[in-house]
Amino acid sequence: MDLVKSHKAPIGAFVSGVVLYAGNGVSGTGVGGYGNVVVIQDKNNRAHVYAHLDSVAVKRGQAVGQGDIIGNQGATGIRVTGSHLHYEVRKTSSPLLGWIDDPQARTMDPTKYLENYYAAESNGVHIVKPGDTLWGISQKYGTTVVVLKQLNGLKDDLIHPGDKIKLPGGKKTETLYLPKSESSWRVYPTNVAPVKGNEKGFLNPKKFGGLQYEVLGKPQAHVVTIKTQDFGKVNIYVHPSTGAIIK
Repeated sequence: MDLVKSHKAPIGAFVSGVVLYAGNGVSGTGVGGYGNVVVIQDKNNRAHVYAHLDSVAVKRGQAVGQGDIIGNQGATGIRVTGSHLHYEVRKTSSPLLGWIDDPQARTMDPTKYLENYYAAESNGVHIVKPGDTLWGISQKYGTTVVVLKQLNGLKDDLIHPGDKIKLPGGKKTETLYLPKSESSWRVYPTNVAPVKGNEKGFLNPKKFGGLQYEVLGKPQAHVVTIKTQDFGKVNIYVHPSTGAIIK
């Protein structure tokens, strides 16, 4: 999908995740010829590609939130005729950032994917879609523009696709990011103390270029509850010294 705002306009991340690539797309990386590009891995291990950027504003391994600025619209790369954002959602994030030489097999429909992603993420928040206005959102949820602006600290009516608009009575969600530098991270059953010897299993962030999970609870200081594919609902120790990030 090609999207146009204005040359050098800031580009916000459509979803939260971990930066897998940031910089000039060189041959053999999976983004060769894409110019300045940022690739973000989401919680489903899909690769979101933001290409032809004028400049990038993030670094590899960085955790970014939905709406965070990752670069500026540009016209870098091969066969680019004007300033725009080339955006892909690739089915996988590895190897080669999910690249295969078949666009239809390589990618998902970005509009449908984002609609489903936002719907699943919604928990007392509205994820801004293209064409949304504060007035339209207020009517949909039976509130007012004034209430939404106060609740979200907005000084004007300007909103962008991917922004999270908190709703009256909404619950704020947090995401846990585990750095790609760690190859073994203990997780524990929720009914035992999170100490060595009680572990239920091990996560391997390094294998996946970093991992991320929704924070379901905080049973004690520096311990959060998450739900993993292999172990179900578990507790995990996330003191800042471990490199874990909660955002």
